[in-house]
Amino acid sequence: MNAAFFRVLRAVLTLYVVVCGMAGAATYTLSLANGTNVNGGGACATTLNSQCRYRNVVQGNPPAALQRDLIVTVSKLQGGASIATGTAGVNAFDNDALQLTPFPSTTPSGPIRADMFAPTVRAPATAGATSWVEYTFQFVTPGTTTASALPGTFFITSFDTDGSGQNPGTVNGLREFVEFTAPTRSGLATSTNVKLDTAVNGGTNYTAKFTDNQSGVGDGEAYKVSAQYENVSTFKLTVGARQGTPACTGIACDRLSAYSFQIAESVLTSPVVDGYKSVRLTTDADRSGSITAGDTLTWTVTYVNTGNANVTEFQITDTLPGNVTFTAGTQTVTAGAGSTALPNAAYTGAGTNTGLLATGATLAANSTITVTIPVVVGAGATSTTLSNQASAAGTGLTTTPSDNVDSTTTFAPSVTASAGWTAPAADSVMQTQTNAVEATTVAVVASPYNLTVSKTDGQTSVVTGTSTTYTVRVTNNGTASTAGATLRDPAVMGLTVTGVTCSAAVGNTCTTAPTTAQLQGTPGIALPTLAPGAFYEVQVTATVTAAAGANVTNTATVALAAGQNDAVPGDNTASDTNSVLPTPDLTLTKTGPQYARPSTVANTDPAAGPVVAAQDSFISYTLTVNTANASATGTTTVTDTLPAGLSWAGGSANYTAGPGTWTCGVSGQTITCTTPGPIVVGTPQTITLRNVRVDPGTAAGATFTNTATVSNPNEAAADNNAGNTGTATTRLILTQVSKQVRMLPGGAFGTSASVRPGDLLEYCIDTRNLGGADLANYVLSDTLNSNGRSLTSVTTDPAYGGKAIKWTRTPASGTATSSNATAAAGDDAGTLTDTSLSVNLGTLAAGETVRTCFQVQVR
Repeated sequence: MNAAFFRVLRAVLTLYVVVCGMAGAATYTLSLANGTNVNGGGACATTLNSQCRYRNVVQGNPPAALQRDLIVTVSKLQGGASIATGTAGVNAFDNDALQLTPFPSTTPSGPIRADMFAPTVRAPATAGATSWVEYTFQFVTPGTTTASALPGTFFITSFDTDGSGQNPGTVNGLREFVEFTAPTRSGLATSTNVKLDTAVNGGTNYTAKFTDNQSGVGDGEAYKVSAQYENVSTFKLTVGARQGTPACTGIACDRLSAYSFQIAESVLTSPVVDGYKSVRLTTDADRSGSITAGDTLTWTVTYVNTGNANVTEFQITDTLPGNVTFTAGTQTVTAGAGSTALPNAAYTGAGTNTGLLATGATLAANSTITVTIPVVVGAGATSTTLSNQASAAGTGLTTTPSDNVDSTTTFAPSVTASAGWTAPAADSVMQTQTNAVEATTVAVVASPYNLTVSKTDGQTSVVTGTSTTYTVRVTNNGTASTAGATLRDPAVMGLTVTGVTCSAAVGNTCTTAPTTAQLQGTPGIALPTLAPGAFYEVQVTATVTAAAGANVTNTATVALAAGQNDAVPGDNTASDTNSVLPTPDLTLTKTGPQYARPSTVANTDPAAGPVVAAQDSFISYTLTVNTANASATGTTTVTDTLPAGLSWAGGSANYTAGPGTWTCGVSGQTITCTTPGPIVVGTPQTITLRNVRVDPGTAAGATFTNTATVSNPNEAAADNNAGNTGTATTRLILTQVSKQVRMLPGGAFGTSASVRPGDLLEYCIDTRNLGGADLANYVLSDTLNSNGRSLTSVTTDPAYGGKAIKWTRTPASGTATSSNATAAAGDDAGTLTDTSLSVNLGTLAAGETVRTCFQVQVR
């Protein structure tokens, strides 16, 4: 086309659908205004390899990370083409004073379009020649020459691709063309005067069909060609003309064109769809501030169409990760202006129910559809990462995955300007972007709350009828303090709790013991606030009521306050199981001597009697321990307290024991023997206590009884009094003989008497049984002094009955009896001569005293 006359061309544009499969593929609007020469500044040169910088070309106040400069290089001049140096002050490299000529007007009007790239390319006046200029566009970081791809989509629309006006309606003249190198898509208007032609520079070439032209740089749709680029760092634009016959000359050979980077002016209609997905912690169930099991997460997925065509039959598919719970149909759907969408009530996020939208949804151009999906995090998600990615499809739209975003994510201005757009919430979970498209992830951490309970009585079996004590401890193994937790230890069959106390463990937070009713009730006892590492411990004493052969299991459970979740819920319950054994029935038998003599004391005074040394008398006891029903485990104790008159020789234990291991010790009159070993049914244990000293005289009593007992904590109370005591009774053998004399008649008895020959004396001997045994065949003997003559017939005292001997028996209780005997041997129990006396007293009963008397005349 020439600079003076322009014609309108029309052609057909095929609808292309653009799938933005990568995050950040949103549409950008660019402005190429006020270019400056890269080398030295000023106006941009028009020679080969000259470069022009356009600063901050991305429009709409984008985030700094999305802003770019664009460096345009004249990279090729082919076929004699050149860039006009400009006329009337117009910069021919890029006419920033451009005004478009509205079709079909011939007069430029409207705003100055400095934003358009408007070069003037001149073709040589050579018939049939093809000439062109290649422009290379390089995105760079602002103010630098560092290449930096534009992360999104932009459209280029070539205006005024027409002819020179020669021979209108024919090809016999100059026809302009534009060629895009490697665009994502390109196309023409529905009605067009431009056609797809043979490439001259390896791109996609569009050439005017005829030499018709439009005035100036016209905006007629029929002369437009559009291309779309995505995520490119560099793109190339080839601008030229094909000469006809004859060749045009002068300014008629100038290729006056302009290139818009606004999607609104594109004749290529394409949806540009991006998906963004964020996630929030919407219900912090345990108030921990972290994402833990039991919390509610809400995923928000927004699909944005920054293109210029709607997507019909639009659907968002989202398969939820495992270990979350979603209530069918609870997703919410919000459609921006022009879009229509309703929730799919059958959506569950699993199986075949993964479509979030009801059928028939439409995502309109410059609009959004947003869906929120609330889920509850399951316990199985602890210490895992929940990964979730949605995808969208529609008529002509292939699968488009969502990208993870958070409140720090930057978005293209076209996204934030789309109808219905809502940026990710400030409290959205932070995401990490390492690839172009990322799933939205959430790290589920273990709950900071972790209470554990333990319970034990330290044994594997118990005995029916006995008591056992359980230690119940709750420990905070978490990283946060717990308030409002409860401990419950319900009643169970076979155990009757008799008491609850706080243990004496150092650091125990139990200060006031709960009652049994509190501990066994619902919800249990309220625990104090437990800091990390702290514990609460009670001891529970119970009587075993279960029958032998059963098992008793006692269980304690700790529970956190409502809304708090335990990181390790499996240790919130602890049980102790014991088998119930039959009660051992201990018995103790004790044997000892039937008779014992007392020890004697020394006599060193001849006047008091014969001189004799002291002589100790010792006895021994045998204690035998047996058990019936069951063996007695634990410590078995035997105690033996000596009665008065007996003592432990040397003040220490002198014993033998077996077959178990026994240890005996003496304290005062009591000896205590213990064994930790079992008393096995059928295997008696014997303890022999030796060197038990019998005190002199009657200190021990006429008859003394020694008692021993056996005990074991596992023996039922009902058995403790049956057979647990053994006794041994010993009768003391001790007699006392005393002799008195008196003068007759009428003298008083004494131990001596002064006599003269012919005096008459009466001797009486008292024989006393001071012991506890009856002494059979007791014979009293006395050797008489040769200075006396025994009377064989006493007639002066009727008690003698005319015989030589009289005696009186006085029992311990009852009436005394008297008898007498002759002097002659063999005819009765007594024999009396001048030299001796012998009387067979028969049985000298315990406590009995026999007085035997006879008379002697002094020679």
